[in-house]
Amino acid sequence: MSQNILEILKTRRSHFRKEFTGNKVENSVIDYLLECAHQAPTHKLTYPWHFKVFHKESLQDFTNTLLEITLKDSLSDPMAEAKAEKIAKIPDEVSHVIAICMKRDEALRVPEIEEVCAVACAVQNMYLGLLNFDNVGGYWSTGAIAFSPNIHSFLKLSTNDKCLGFFYVGHIANKRTQAGRPPVQNHVEWMRNN
Repeated sequence: MSQNILEILKTRRSHFRKEFTGNKVENSVIDYLLECAHQAPTHKLTYPWHFKVFHKESLQDFTNTLLEITLKDSLSDPMAEAKAEKIAKIPDEVSHVIAICMKRDEALRVPEIEEVCAVACAVQNMYLGLLNFDNVGGYWSTGAIAFSPNIHSFLKLSTNDKCLGFFYVGHIANKRTQAGRPPVQNHVEWMRNN
């Protein structure tokens, strides 16, 4: 008997850094999530997703770069110091960070938005892959820092490529599966002829 996909989708949750225990996750879990991502639909088979995984020493390099960029880009931001303090805790809280990058098809055969949509589908697949693990959670983080030219440079992205954020993965003690979503009808309009 097949599983009810809607019921599975309803259990998908984001789990944030404050929920992470600091324990590390096996690399095989990350490999599994990336394989899930790779099954996403892709226009003209361009496979625009490109993931850069940070863990162990490279996670500290990632953190140091975020700190540098935050302090450099946020000189007039009164929250810069608080942001920097939060960033500095990444290696203690997070097991892996996956930079979510979009590599444009070199022939530019499809509009950029189609490549962005394909990458977003790949990230949703990673979220769904997390359902296979009782004590592993993750979330997709964006924000100004993810779109900074300095991050673009740090990730060694080409001119047409983009960073679309970071997928934080960590060990969690209690996995949430419930959410209080509004009814789907609030977001649907059936177009009818008179």
